[in-house]
Amino acid sequence: MHEWINPERLKKHVEQNVDIVQQTFNDYHIGSPIVAPVARLLFQLCWDAIEPILTDMPKVYNELSLNPKNKEILDTNEGRQYMENTMKKAYDFIYFFTWEA
Repeated sequence: MHEWINPERLKKHVEQNVDIVQQTFNDYHIGSPIVAPVARLLFQLCWDAIEPILTDMPKVYNELSLNPKNKEILDTNEGRQYMENTMKKAYDFIYFFTWEA
């Protein structure tokens, strides 16, 4: 995971408060009428693996912080707030998509 989120991208996302979950769903067309049913089924089948990641901010922080430059960004007030908000949004959005949409 930490390779995909490089410091330049992370810094931009923090500064612009980018909703990475919505962006990912849009970029990969996960919500499209053709992809959504399959994605929803996969999320349901894998929920026991997905939910612990979405609820374990220290684990995600540690993974992202393997890159020292990411750690510098996340250790700012803005970085911490962004991560907290993003983790909450991610859980809410993915839970709703998986179980209630």
